[in-house]
Amino acid sequence: RGGGAGGVTPMQGVLLFVVLKFLFTSWLETRQLRELKKRTAPKELKHLVTKKEFSATREYGLDKWHFGFLAATVDVAENIAFLAWGGLAYFWSLSGDLGAYVPAYKWFDGEVRQAVVFTVIYGVATTIMDQPFVLYDTFVIEQKHGFNRKTFKIYLADLVKSLGLMVVLAPPFVTSIVVILRNTGPHVALYLWVFLLAFNLFIMTVYPTVIAPMFNKYEPLAEGALKTKIEALARGLDFPLQKLFVVDASTRSSHSNAYMYGFFKNKRIVIYDTLISQCTEEEIVAILAHELGHWKRRHTPILFASSMTVLLLQLTCYTYVSSWGGLFESFGFSGSKPAFIGMVLFSIVIGPVDVVIGFLSNVLSRVFEYQADRFAVDQGYAKQLKSGLIKLHKENKSDYNIDHLYSAFHFSHPSLIERIKHIDRLGAEAASLAKED
Repeated sequence: RGGGAGGVTPMQGVLLFVVLKFLFTSWLETRQLRELKKRTAPKELKHLVTKKEFSATREYGLDKWHFGFLAATVDVAENIAFLAWGGLAYFWSLSGDLGAYVPAYKWFDGEVRQAVVFTVIYGVATTIMDQPFVLYDTFVIEQKHGFNRKTFKIYLADLVKSLGLMVVLAPPFVTSIVVILRNTGPHVALYLWVFLLAFNLFIMTVYPTVIAPMFNKYEPLAEGALKTKIEALARGLDFPLQKLFVVDASTRSSHSNAYMYGFFKNKRIVIYDTLISQCTEEEIVAILAHELGHWKRRHTPILFASSMTVLLLQLTCYTYVSSWGGLFESFGFSGSKPAFIGMVLFSIVIGPVDVVIGFLSNVLSRVFEYQADRFAVDQGYAKQLKSGLIKLHKENKSDYNIDHLYSAFHFSHPSLIERIKHIDRLGAEAASLAKED
């Protein structure tokens, strides 16, 4: 709980966890590297991929692995140095000094203004520090392997918009957090949870309709066979489809996807233009049948309710963790104990819990993916879903050889082999039942 002679301070405990987590993930990464170095696809997939396709995928996977491992190592080193050398306390002190010179925040009281400035300058600083890695990933690796279609002008525009959104959203969000922390006493966890629940719902509402269109162009899907088939699928499942969009994802990348969003009876489907160019109409409908399976099985509200329940449990622990003896002092804060920094330190200290929650979330997500695949198969799209998944796997150059432990810890979706086996098994079961009938 506290630091002292022969004891471990909260910060030392955090640093120890960071190192142990890095060692564990590095071990998983080395397992995956062995898989990536294999020169042939798994026997179950050999007949689905040519040598040229496999070689290109293997090279992409190895390039991404080496770059990802370097980026992760630098990130861990930066985090350790930042915490060990009192980076949080320094940024907090700097925020207090700078806040006095920011006219836009003059009407805040001291701690609220300082917390807003702290959030903005920390966010801007970390974003800028990440840019060398973003640039290399986008304009070297993704460019080399034929995925990047983003110009430097688009990159700069996206960066400016992202920073602008941070500056706009941070003040009201941070102000609300600080006000709640300082004025709700023993019920702070409940008030924080209600606010964060409302904020999440707000973001879920405005992101697809306001924020996403700032970065991409969304246009109604043109009249034609594809639109007719999708609308027929939606009608057959009683899916309240209101709008059907195509997004110009190809202006940034050749990676492809499709998703749905919206509350209650106001549902919308978005299809990447790259998906339309890569798959047949029947395969696209099958992929959307999978997505509608998530809706039919209520996976999105279940996941949201689960995450909000976990959040409430975590916030309940906040008052206990933030009052730990020596917590503020171990991170370089002496004298005052700002409420906002207490929340920041809490989010750092519960890192081990977040890792466990992340793993369990992946487990649940993979179960839901299997259920959505089953739903699509039950609608008669087994063959089309299987061929569509294989095409997307090839087009996105996703890894064929995947270590099972690496996959369990990192992936929210089953591997291609696992999904194909599952679809084939469902198809065999359906054929068997048909014979019996």
